[in-house]
Amino acid sequence: MDIPALGSVPDADATRQEARRLGIERHLLEMHAYGVTIVPPERVGSPDLIERLREAILRVLAERHDLEVPEDWRTYSENWGGRRKTWCWLLEDEAFIEAALHPVAMCIARFMCGRNVVLQGTPAIVKTRDGGEYRQDTGGYMRLHTDTHGVPSPLPEWAQLINLSWLLTDYNGPEDGPTVLVPGSHRWGRMPRPDEALWWEEGAPVQPVSLSGKAGSLAIWHGSLWHGSRPRTTEGMRITLPFIYGRSYLQPIHTWSEVIREGDNRGFLEKYPELEDLLGLWHPYPTDRDGPDAPGNLKGNRRMIGVGDNIYA
Repeated sequence: MDIPALGSVPDADATRQEARRLGIERHLLEMHAYGVTIVPPERVGSPDLIERLREAILRVLAERHDLEVPEDWRTYSENWGGRRKTWCWLLEDEAFIEAALHPVAMCIARFMCGRNVVLQGTPAIVKTRDGGEYRQDTGGYMRLHTDTHGVPSPLPEWAQLINLSWLLTDYNGPEDGPTVLVPGSHRWGRMPRPDEALWWEEGAPVQPVSLSGKAGSLAIWHGSLWHGSRPRTTEGMRITLPFIYGRSYLQPIHTWSEVIREGDNRGFLEKYPELEDLLGLWHPYPTDRDGPDAPGNLKGNRRMIGVGDNIYA
């Protein structure tokens, strides 16, 4: 029996059939079972986009911090860019918009957070061996945590948000300073205790695994999955572009309704009409966004009432 072809659950069926077309059904299963999956470059299929994303991050960070772009990110190991001004990337370069709307990314985001999924925010991470004061108190290690901030325990097993990270450099081994993850921890329904969070200490009760993947991969994990990171010990940069997708009832990290209408940004809505849905511009709340009587609010109310938001669809 081909269940997705039955048309009995329209939202779920559409997502499953899209996953089948893209060849990523296995990755939906891994997200459900383990809370994490790595989509390899050959399934993402956008080598030119990867180079453009990497170049755009280095260019924008250099502009934001009044720095020179390193001649070769493969060998540059000094502290660069810091941890300031590392959010709000979507409208800095069209490559970021293309990544946010990428079919593989959207398919998994909709499977995990519903057909009404909204892009919550866009940080960027550049890690080097000589990272200055980066997590100096922990020797460069990041504590285990979840990305579902501000939500009290017990956390639901179904995803309220996901972290979809574009790996723009290779994650070959621990020396690259990769993310570490605890597969299956999204089912535990809580944040790590302090002794669990300090996973690198001797006798720690939780031992995560290091993420590995080639540049051009998508690393995706459930918003309640426990994860942290290792310090980088080899030369060069680790460059990562996470996109945070969430359910439509969550408050976005960025105020998209304001920034998308500033100056030249308005043209992006015409060129990429899918952005209206992805940024939740249809949503009727908060009512002071367009006023309580605005036509857009009526559209939003109909959509909220009429469109299902299945747990995995």
